[in-house]
Amino acid sequence: MDAPAKINFFHLPREIRDKIYREVLVSPNPIHLVRGLFAEPWKVVAAFPPTRGLALLYVNRQLYDEGRIVLYRSNTFTLVGPNAVLLGDLQEFLACIGSVNSNLLKHICMPFPRVTTADGGAKLNDNDVRCLELLGSSCGGLKTLELTIYSQEVHGPSFASHDSTNAVLIRSALAQLVEHLKVIPSLHSVHISSLRRIAPPIVEVMKGYGWEVSVSEMGVTSNQAL
Repeated sequence: MDAPAKINFFHLPREIRDKIYREVLVSPNPIHLVRGLFAEPWKVVAAFPPTRGLALLYVNRQLYDEGRIVLYRSNTFTLVGPNAVLLGDLQEFLACIGSVNSNLLKHICMPFPRVTTADGGAKLNDNDVRCLELLGSSCGGLKTLELTIYSQEVHGPSFASHDSTNAVLIRSALAQLVEHLKVIPSLHSVHISSLRRIAPPIVEVMKGYGWEVSVSEMGVTSNQAL
C-alpha cells in the first residue's frame, strides 16, 4: 500500500491555515495572565492546554509570524491581581510579548481603576490611570476594554450606595474615566463588569456613556436590573 501523500502546510490557502491556527491557539474563555506562580515570568492559564498550541509557533518563522497574529488578535487577555501591582504587571506583560505583538491585542480585561476621595472630590488612582495611558501608547489595535469592579472601595465612594453625596463622587469618577479613555483612540467598546451590586442610577450613567454593564452576584451573571 502506498504511503499517503504528504501535504505541505504552507500550500494550503491562507484562510485554511488561519482556521487551523484558530482551532489550536484561540481559547473559548479569557486567558488569565498570572505572574509569579511559575518559573517563567508569565504563564497563560486558560480552559485549554496552551503549551501544545504555543509549541506550534516554534516550528519555523513563517508559522510564528502567521500564528502570533491569530493568538494575540483573537484571544481575550485578563490581568489577574490586585490594583496595587497592576501597572507593573501590565508593563512586564507588554515588554514580554514585545511592541509588535502588543499592537495586535484587541481585547483586554483588567480591574476597574480605584476611586478615592481627595479634598472632598473623587479621584482615580494615578497608577491605574497610567495603565490606561500605557494601553493607549502600546496597544494600537485595542478595540475592547473590560473593567471589572471586584469589590467596593473601603476608603472611597461605593458603586452600590444611593446616597446623594456618594453618587456625585462616583459620577465625577466616571466622567474622569471617560476623559482618560480618550488616550486609547482605537477603542470601540467598553464593558463594565462587577462582582457586587451597582446602584441603578450609576448603571444609567455608565450606559449613558455607551458602556455595556453586567453584574455577577452569587455566581449569577446578568444585566443590572433597573
